[in-house]
Amino acid sequence: MNGVSAAKSQQLARLLYAIASSPPFKPNISKLAERLGLSRNTLLQYLQLLERAELIGSLRTSSKGISALQKPDKLYLNNPNLIYILSPQSAAVGTLRETFFYNQLSALTHQKALTAQLLLPKKGDFLFSTPGQDIWFEIGGPNKEAKQIGTAPNHYVVADAASTAHPQRIPLWMFGLLY
Repeated sequence: MNGVSAAKSQQLARLLYAIASSPPFKPNISKLAERLGLSRNTLLQYLQLLERAELIGSLRTSSKGISALQKPDKLYLNNPNLIYILSPQSAAVGTLRETFFYNQLSALTHQKALTAQLLLPKKGDFLFSTPGQDIWFEIGGPNKEAKQIGTAPNHYVVADAASTAHPQRIPLWMFGLLY
């Protein structure tokens, strides 16, 4: 890597492996920094660099003020293919589903196609927040139910299924059409 020492590149590689080998990663920054032999601030800088390089993406709660600048609440690899490259033995189908969904919706927000934020809600897996409406998503397999998020009109189950007849169930593959 240009301008990065071998030790730093190894730390970055270990950090990517930790993210890839975990289910959607909820980082404990202090423990992770200790394991990698980094300071907390250096680890946060590394996470920002990996996010700017579009290798990872972060999900945060809708907190306001200075808490929005703190650590991410959940980390995803930017693309499900990276899971297969970095940690093929950890390619759990649930992680792949969530990573795919994250990748597709975050592309809309990063490209400024919509004025929206992708956030981590208290209930469900994702909150797609626009100025006029919030939409909650729960990601799962073909038999996934809306227990976690409820059945309000703006709550959807995104199921890994070929098709669905229920108006609040969306096949996961359809989000691939957003890109």
